[in-house]
Amino acid sequence: MFDQRTSIVAAVVVQCVWSLGLGQLMTSTLPGVQASVDEKLRSPATSTWGFFREFGGVWRTAVTGAIFNSRFGSLVEREVTDTGLREELSGGNGYSFASAELNLGLPEETRQQVVRVFTESLRLVFQIAIGLSGLCFLLSILQKEYELRKTHQSEYGLKRKAERPSSKLTSV
Repeated sequence: MFDQRTSIVAAVVVQCVWSLGLGQLMTSTLPGVQASVDEKLRSPATSTWGFFREFGGVWRTAVTGAIFNSRFGSLVEREVTDTGLREELSGGNGYSFASAELNLGLPEETRQQVVRVFTESLRLVFQIAIGLSGLCFLLSILQKEYELRKTHQSEYGLKRKAERPSSKLTSV
């Protein structure tokens, strides 16, 4: 896990790998959704899949923010001894003070307290995310398997040349 001694390069590399994996995973579920429905329902199924993917992103952001703010609020009251700074950081204001400028302007003891509060708050967010990922992995075992189609039959799309109506112009 990351802590206050983790280099920025290490954090960026891990997050890039994670993002690449997530990006591949998100789009790889669409063919399974499309294979599970009839041809006429493929378009609404694709739209519904996209809606739920975006809806999940909103909830992912809101839930992780709530977990972070809850943990941060309880830790800042216990760990930070500077009462003025404690007031500024409480009430869900943790994100707005997460900057190098804030850390550089603090006395060393207070800076270490603030970094510890941020580190422990983020650690809880990541631990819960790991637990939810494990649960989702286990639930994926129960997922029904569908064979992908090898042909495509639709009333939509391009027509073959032989099927096109004649486009000859007639003179008047």
